[in-house]
Formats: sequence, structure tokens, C-alpha cells
Amino acid sequence: MAQANTVAQLAITLDGEQQMVNFGVNLASAIDKIKSPLLILLNGDLGAGKTTISRGILQGLGHHGTVKSPTYTLVEPYKLDLGKIFHFDLY
Repeated sequence: MAQANTVAQLAITLDGEQQMVNFGVNLASAIDKIKSPLLILLNGDLGAGKTTISRGILQGLGHHGTVKSPTYTLVEPYKLDLGKIFHFDLY
């Protein structure tokens, strides 16, 4: 039997940078339990906080350096203990 792909959508309202980072850190704890490749899409206007949430996710997964928006580079790769993480900016 073929395995079906599952797509889920979730809308959450966060108030301020620290709530965004905290959400990312909490999301990272769930991501760390998934043993297969994962794609997370964040959609929003410029300045909406997509990179801030990404920073929280990366910090929650063990990254200790800076996290910058890949607006001009299109992708920022990160090597972590659990594997490679790629932060894309597609517009």
C-alpha cells in the first residue's frame, strides 16, 4: 500500500519578538522527535517575523550563533547535531 503524504496548516497569533522566539523553541522540541525529513513553510509579509521564528527553531535545536535572514543569499545552511538545516527565503 502506498504511503500518503500529510499536509497540515496552522494559524497562530504571536505578540512580539520574544513570543515568536519562544514559539520557535517549542516547535523545535517537536521537530527533534521527527526522524524523517521535514519541510516547514512560513508565509508572511516583510518584517512579519519569519526569521525570528526560524531563529527560535534553530536555537531550540542547538544552534548558538546568529541567525540572519537569507533575503540576499536565498539560503543559509546550518550544521547541527541532528543534521543539516536549510533556511530559505523565497519570494
